[in-house]
Amino acid sequence: MSMSLSTPSLHTARLRLRAFEDAEANDLFALHSSAYVPRYWDAPLWSERVRAEQFITVSGPLRHLSGRKEHCAGA
Repeated sequence: MSMSLSTPSLHTARLRLRAFEDAEANDLFALHSSAYVPRYWDAPLWSERVRAEQFITVSGPLRHLSGRKEHCAGA
């Protein structure tokens, strides 16, 4: 049985969490190749930008609904 999941989004007055976009590969690579990341992350540093592109591609199936407006009670 195959299950499709969407990436949740969260919007508050000061915070917006959402799926990554293709244009953010450089920023994502900069974050994951930073020497500061190992202090907070349990994965090795990325050494190539293509790793960011692969991450975004793999998470693609999870973000297919993230652009759709979510309807919540009280929203």
